[in-house]
Amino acid sequence: MICIIRVFDKEYKESLSWGKGYVRYGKGRIKTASVLLMSMFSSSIVIIALSLGTWIYIFPIFIALQLIISTYNLMTYRGKYLKRDNVRQIGFADNKSFVGSDREKQVYLFVLELADKLNLKSLPKVAIEHINVMNAYAIGSSRNKGLIIITSATMQHMSMNTILSTVSHEMAHIVNGDCVRQMIVNNMAYAASILLGIPIKIVTWPIAVTIEEWLGINYISYLIQFIFGILVDYVLMSVMNLFVLAYSRRREFRADLLEAKILGRDIAIAAINEWSAIGNPHTKVENATMAFIGNLKRFDIFSTHPSWKRRKEYIERKLRKYDGNLMNKS
Repeated sequence: MICIIRVFDKEYKESLSWGKGYVRYGKGRIKTASVLLMSMFSSSIVIIALSLGTWIYIFPIFIALQLIISTYNLMTYRGKYLKRDNVRQIGFADNKSFVGSDREKQVYLFVLELADKLNLKSLPKVAIEHINVMNAYAIGSSRNKGLIIITSATMQHMSMNTILSTVSHEMAHIVNGDCVRQMIVNNMAYAASILLGIPIKIVTWPIAVTIEEWLGINYISYLIQFIFGILVDYVLMSVMNLFVLAYSRRREFRADLLEAKILGRDIAIAAINEWSAIGNPHTKVENATMAFIGNLKRFDIFSTHPSWKRRKEYIERKLRKYDGNLMNKS
């Protein structure tokens, strides 16, 4: 039985001038700037706390505030994403007509059936993002508040079996609660880098004061501490980020495994082969951690996603004797 949902987005249009809704993505400049600002802020906190002698009380408040902000962003991100000018939600309107193309309807009905098979209490929303990048993403603060986004380029160029396999992978992220887990891991890594940096900054503060006295320049110790604090935070965050990336790759393996169990090992491997044949270099960095294609690097250790070869080998190894599938696809 097909659920009737209300489609809140703008009416369906085949051709649209996206204009201001199209977001251009640079090479991580915004992320770099934000890390720099956070580092400067944390260094300021340490300096102020040292002067007041209360750093041990400020640190938990600082981390708690970060967690609250991250949780709020996670809970509101789905709604914000659907409001983008180049994002169009698909589904059945109140008059039971489908808002979308026939190909999109096939995908949506698959999501309906899969949600029932996976015992989801609430149906994930499905949307098409009009952008010339082939990928798919999963967003959601819980398994019952999910959003699956497929780019228009993927819908246009990929085979239906590969699209359904990709959707199964994103559903696996939602069912496994990967968005929340990733947020927790990110915050733990950030907290650890700040915590490990505090004793280093405490030790270097007298050195900065000594340099100030030696140079005879007032307040230069604060500048020295700022610069050194930024360097310390950058190194520690880079090290902790390796643990975050390792968790991200592990999460992708887990989603690949459920994907293969949903549609079958052969279809999942065929989908990986089709994706790897594209060799898409234009991945959207913004959603890389929850995307089917991530920030693939020459070495896996620096990547959010495992290489296509490792993903395929993982499925073959784990499901060597498994020939069934949850959706009874052939």
